[in-house]
Amino acid sequence: MKAIDSDADDYADLTLKKIEDELAVAYYKKEMYAFLIEDVGMQILRPKIVGDL
Repeated sequence: MKAIDSDADDYADLTLKKIEDELAVAYYKKEMYAFLIEDVGMQILRPKIVGDL
């Protein structure tokens, strides 16, 4: 049998997980863009950054 507040706890856990996932995606996008802009090889190749990858 579930406790009365277990639904609220589940919702909080899901919200926290979603926020962590979004932060991870934002971090890796930032790192990828920095690599594409700063790396000498990428500057020579000049790849086009198309929208959200």
